[in-house]
Amino acid sequence: MPTRLSKTRKHRGHVSAGHGRVGKHRKHPGGRGMAGGQHHHRTNLDKYHPGYFGKVGMRYFHKQQKYVNPDLDSNGVLWRKGGGQIGQGRQTSEKDGLLAITLRKSWET
Repeated sequence: MPTRLSKTRKHRGHVSAGHGRVGKHRKHPGGRGMAGGQHHHRTNLDKYHPGYFGKVGMRYFHKQQKYVNPDLDSNGVLWRKGGGQIGQGRQTSEKDGLLAITLRKSWET
């Protein structure tokens, strides 16, 4: 957009440039981000973001993925799921249904 068509060029000479003398154009008049969700922005959050506040579920202290999802951690389970082809797939051909899996904590060849 060319500068000559911008709003600021049209408002030259007009004191408040369309932002009003009393209310003024301030940087963050309602607060930054999600500020005021339980106070002055409550109607907006209740209408467009129901359930934003509050607790759901149980807390799990020191959650470890090896207990929650053992398939990601156990090499033996991965070997069984791959049908024993994880290491041997490289010797046949590349397009022979090679199962490519990268483990988190170790490399299996």
